Amino acid sequence: MSETRTDFSDPDGKRRLLDMMVFRETLYRKAEKSGYLEQPDIIRRIAALIAEQFRQDHLTPVLNKIMITERDIQSYYQDHKQNFFTQEMFRPAVIHLRLPPKASEQRKIILEKKAEPIMMEALALPYDASGFGALAVKCSDDQASRYKGGDQGWIQ
Repeated sequence: MSETRTDFSDPDGKRRLLDMMVFRETLYRKAEKSGYLEQPDIIRRIAALIAEQFRQDHLTPVLNKIMITERDIQSYYQDHKQNFFTQEMFRPAVIHLRLPPKASEQRKIILEKKAEPIMMEALALPYDASGFGALAVKCSDDQASRYKGGDQGWIQ
C-alpha cells in the first residue's frame, strides 16, 4: 500500500491495489517458470539489491554513530606518517666504459675520447626513450645491462 498513491478508504482503491498485487505476483511466477531466477544477470541484480538493503539496515546506522574529528585525523596521521610516504624511485640506464684501476693517463685520455661521441649519440636519443637501446649493446662494457639497453632497473 505504501508503494502507491492510491486512496484505500474506498472499495475501488482497495480493488486497484488487489489487482496490482495479483498482476505483479502473476508476472513474477511466469518469470520464475521461464528461468529468470537462474540468469546470471538477474542473480547479480538480486544480490546487489539484498546487499544494499543490508547496508542500509545494518551498516549505515553504525557508521552514522561514528564521529571523527579533524584532531583525530591529524593525530592518526602523525602516528602513522611512515605509511603515507614512499621512497622516490628512478630507473637509470648506463653505458659503462671500463677503465682498469691502474690505467695510465694516456689510457684515460683515449677512453675519454672514445666516450665523447658515445655521449653525443646518447644525448641525441629521444627524451622519453627508456634506456640507450642499440647504443648500449654496441658500446657498453657492462654485460648485465648491455643487452637491456643499459637499463639498471628500479632504484630507491
